[in-house]
Amino acid sequence: GCDVCSRRSSRGAVACAAAATWTPADLTNVSSWHRADLGVTLNGSRVSAWADQSGNGHTLSQATGGQQPLVAAASVGGQTALTFDPVRQDNLAFAGGFKQGTGASRVYAVLHSRTQLTYSLIINSASNGMSAYKGFLGNANKPTVYQNSISMTHSTAFTGAHMFSWRVGTPSDFGVTVDNTAEETASNATFVAGTWTTVGTTVVGFEPDMDLAEIIICDSAAGPAVSAAEQTQLLAYFSARYGI
Repeated sequence: GCDVCSRRSSRGAVACAAAATWTPADLTNVSSWHRADLGVTLNGSRVSAWADQSGNGHTLSQATGGQQPLVAAASVGGQTALTFDPVRQDNLAFAGGFKQGTGASRVYAVLHSRTQLTYSLIINSASNGMSAYKGFLGNANKPTVYQNSISMTHSTAFTGAHMFSWRVGTPSDFGVTVDNTAEETASNATFVAGTWTTVGTTVVGFEPDMDLAEIIICDSAAGPAVSAAEQTQLLAYFSARYGI
């Protein structure tokens, strides 16, 4: 039992301060949160569905067995991840998609990226959505945004676990971060709310080659999608879980 409850999560449930453990589900503007050791439905050794842990019901799924990712134990920072194979064009789709916030959006991905000499699309947005001019921050080993899809460009593999963060705010404020290094920003980005569609892609030449341990999407009608205090909590969470 708990005598004093002093915290209310973003999902509206009262939690005991003594027993509460912070997770990304507590983020104020969380839209979806997927972690590879939670909510995975297997089709043999392949993943047919990946349940949203945010409480918003944005489950990812793939009915085609030939495009379902594998589960990789202790792959990213000693934690479970899902392996996306570019040859197979592994991908998971949001059922019907869901709309980004109209004012700001932020995505976090914890992954191990293997060698690929082109854009690796981590998560896709239909129509408009997060966007920046093609090639901006598109140097080797830099996360970037290609058209309406969050991606990375790299000529060599990222070894171990890394956290990549993409941010778009109001009116035209674009930033990318690798781990806890300084954010690289630009003003030549635009943001018009689009619809999140897939993790991974079937677009030839843009398929990701990665082990994905965790992906978090935060959307809001007014920026920022993640506050400075929440960013500090997230960094502590990633550090404790993945050693990054």
